Order: sequence, then C-alpha cells, then structure tokens
Amino acid sequence: VLVDISAYWCGPCWDWTQKGVMEKIYKEFGPEGTDDLRIIFIDADPGSNMANLQGAGLTSQGNWLATLPYPIIGPNGQGNSVANNYGQVGYPTLFIHCPGDTVGVEIALVNNWEVFLETC
Repeated sequence: VLVDISAYWCGPCWDWTQKGVMEKIYKEFGPEGTDDLRIIFIDADPGSNMANLQGAGLTSQGNWLATLPYPIIGPNGQGNSVANNYGQVGYPTLFIHCPGDTVGVEIALVNNWEVFLETC
C-alpha cells in the first residue's frame, strides 16, 4: 500500500499529482491492472472540506477529486486523524506498507515507479 499524504492547498503536492506518477502506478498495479498495489491519498489538513477537494476556495490547488483515480481520505478532519499516525513533517510525503509490515516506511518522491517497488 502506498500512502500519499498531502493537503488541498499544497502547491508541491499538486505539482506531484500533476506529474501522473502515482496515477501510472495505480493503473498498472492497482485493481484494474495486476491488483498488486493499493494507493490511498490522505488530505491531512484538519480544516479541509469537500469543496476544497473539488477546487473551491482561494487556497485550493485544484480539483483533487476529479484528478485522482484512487481513494481519498479526508475531509472534515478524517484525513488528519489518519495522517497523525505517520508523523510526517511536511507535504507531500509518501509512505509504503510492504507485505507483512504494520508500520509504513517513508519513501522519496521519485518519477521512476520501479523505485517504489524496490522498496519492499
């Protein structure tokens, strides 16, 4: 499982999303591909709401709901509750949960999906 912790107002998070790396990984290895991987996006801002995730408001970077093909945890503080279990210090941050592991390991944001798979 790859966990992408971001915030609706985060410019670098939106840039990362727009690169399409996670979308390509999800399409190839997610439920409609080999079904070997799950990706979850977490909007960790405790004040986020559905309108923010849909691109409304002056600080939202875009329509996250229309852009991401994988599940989103957030708004209304739900994403923040989950993200607090990871202890990340900034956005965006990726964690991977390898088979048999109960704790996620932080990994680098890279444009090469093979690097993600080599982590486990």
